Amino acid sequence: KKNIMYCEDYCAMLVVAAAIVTVMMVHQGCCSSPWCLSAYVAAAAIWCWLLRFCGSGFRYGRYPTFKGTELKGKTVFITGANTGIGFEAAFLLAQCGCRHIVISCRDREKADEALRKLQRRIVAAGLMVPQLTALTLELASTTSIDDCVRQYRALKLPWLDVLINNAGGMYIPQSSTGPLMRTQEGQEAHLGCNFVGPVRLTEALLPDLAAAPDGGRVVIVASRAHETVTSARQLATLMREHPDLPSVPRTYRGALLLYAVSKLGNIYHAADLARRCEAAKLRVTCLSLHPGIVASDFLRYFPIVSADNLFSRALKRVISCGQKTSFEAALTLIHGATAKDVVNGAYYADERRRAPTALGQDRSAADLMLRTLCSGAVSSATSSKWTH
Repeated sequence: KKNIMYCEDYCAMLVVAAAIVTVMMVHQGCCSSPWCLSAYVAAAAIWCWLLRFCGSGFRYGRYPTFKGTELKGKTVFITGANTGIGFEAAFLLAQCGCRHIVISCRDREKADEALRKLQRRIVAAGLMVPQLTALTLELASTTSIDDCVRQYRALKLPWLDVLINNAGGMYIPQSSTGPLMRTQEGQEAHLGCNFVGPVRLTEALLPDLAAAPDGGRVVIVASRAHETVTSARQLATLMREHPDLPSVPRTYRGALLLYAVSKLGNIYHAADLARRCEAAKLRVTCLSLHPGIVASDFLRYFPIVSADNLFSRALKRVISCGQKTSFEAALTLIHGATAKDVVNGAYYADERRRAPTALGQDRSAADLMLRTLCSGAVSSATSSKWTH
């Protein structure tokens, strides 16, 4: 396999560069004809598409084919699998030979519809249909997380082989004058849904993962967005201010900051859980990963993208030129779930191990965030308190 590091970044930069060059040429009179302008725009679009196509080829060599034995006979639980990356990953899990796939989403009706859609796609692909189960899970509610765990235990499965924490949200709206969007427990929505909720679910299912004969695995979907949080002092301030967070602007810029902090927390939890499992001699491997910048409905709350007009639709098409498809991003999740050579507690991007930022490797900052936001969530199977 060859690899272009963050190919989507190059595609996005190319689109911006082509737009700037076109504007400059128009301003200098080098492109006075509308036909000439259209030709430049079309050339930029074609070139960007070719770079994206070639980038996928370099990244994967070709799309991998699965033998059907990678996860043969195993049980996998994936959250947020009714759409986007999660749905594609659930389909790929069937290709890997899973015996039982458990999916979850917020709405029962949507979960059942996703299950039917997934079954039809598996049948159409000529694959053996595994046992499929849909559960309801609202990560913003501790009650819903506990109910989901009870639903899972009611299936009376002897163990859980892989847990993929995929569900999450970005740009959850913030009121310009009122309070932050909050979970039912009063935590800020990004931190609660993207970080605290997955921590509680993972810790609750840890005994099931530890019981897996070949060892359990936890795959946590993080993001490169964590790189935008570089100051330990800023993180300490946010933890001290939580849950009111007066220093965070009630804008989408503030929402992006909180999203980045929640993804930093995902990396912290993966590393901390790996250390605790090793200390308790539990055969559970945990890792976090960046799936890429994906052309999905992840930005559905962002006004300029979610608006139903010609400009927003055109903008989404341009943006998607520099992004992975949900299928491509799902391959990274499957790599995390199946690869034999992953390092416990490590962070991955584009199927390769990467180093998080310095703050992402700061154990004291990790301990502060975990103690502040996730007090009482640690499984008794490992420790009664967060490690230092």
